[in-house]
Order: sequence, then structure tokens, then C-alpha cells
Amino acid sequence: MLDELDTELQDGDTEQSRFYQDFPDTAFTQDEQEAIKRFKAKEIEKLNRSRAVLKGIESCGWGVTSYCLAKYLVIATGSAGLMPAVAIVLGINQIVNRDLLEFTVNKSPEGWVFTDMDKAIKFLFQTIFGCFILWTAIGDFYATMQNSHKTYDNIKATVEDFNRLPESDKTIVFVVGALVAGSVVYGIHKSKS
Repeated sequence: MLDELDTELQDGDTEQSRFYQDFPDTAFTQDEQEAIKRFKAKEIEKLNRSRAVLKGIESCGWGVTSYCLAKYLVIATGSAGLMPAVAIVLGINQIVNRDLLEFTVNKSPEGWVFTDMDKAIKFLFQTIFGCFILWTAIGDFYATMQNSHKTYDNIKATVEDFNRLPESDKTIVFVVGALVAGSVVYGIHKSKS
């Protein structure tokens, strides 16, 4: 019985609302409302332009920062700094592209709905790729450091072996070294002229 009463009330409401005109309850006239809407539209457009300019300035600043850091790494460490430079550029790119994280999860009658999930997946893969490159760069840097230590130890052992030689042998090694260096310089000079 309550269901029938509820349906009758709803049917009556729809019939009555069909003939009843809705007017917004406002103190402004129609012209004033239109002027307010135009003013709001202009202000929103100005805000969007300002946000775009700020986003451009921020992107430019991060771009210059990543370029300077990458250039410093490559100049300071040579080819060993190439991979860390790429990792830094990718990391800064992740900072600039924060909008990749703007995905939402909504509950609908069909279940959970993910919107803009492609942005989240792109962000995830870029982060994994950047971490992989950074890990590789750290491994390369460690290998270069170990090779430098081995080379230093080998040079130190060679110098110590040379210092243990008698003076006559040192003189012979020095003369042979000078002759070889002189012949190399002479050959380079002849090939250029």
C-alpha cells in the first residue's frame, strides 16, 4: 500500500512540475546575470593563460637544470657520466610531468572505473626505465672506480720495480724511452708535413 501511495505522489509531482515554471531565485536581472557569466568566463580564461605561462616557466627551469646537470656529469666524468646524465634527465622529466599522476578511480554501478589510467601506466614505465638506467649507471661507475684502483696499483708496482733497478739499468731504460718517444714524435711530424 505504501508503494502505491509513493507512486501516486511521484506521478502527481511530475504532472505538477510540468506546468510549474522554474525561475532561479536571484536578486540579479537577466542582463546582470549574463554580464556576470561573461565576466566569469573572461577571468577563467585569464587564469588558464596564467597557469599555462607558469607551467611553461617551470618546464623551462627544470629543462635548463637537467641540461646543466647532464652537461656537468658528462664533462666531469667523461663517458662514465653519460648514463647518470640520462637518468637525471629522466628523473627531472618525471618531476615536470606530474600531470601523468592525474588519474582517478571512481565507483560505478558496474564496478570500479579507472579514468586516465594510461597516464599512470606511462608514469610507472618511465619511472621503472629511469631506475633501471640509474642502476646501470651506478654499476658502470663502480666498475670504472675498481678499474681505476687496479690501474693505479699496477702503475705504483711498476714505479716501485723501476726504483729497485740499479742506476745503470735505469739509465738504459731512460735512453731507450727517450729514443722511442723521439722517433714517435718525428714520425708524427713527418706524416703531417
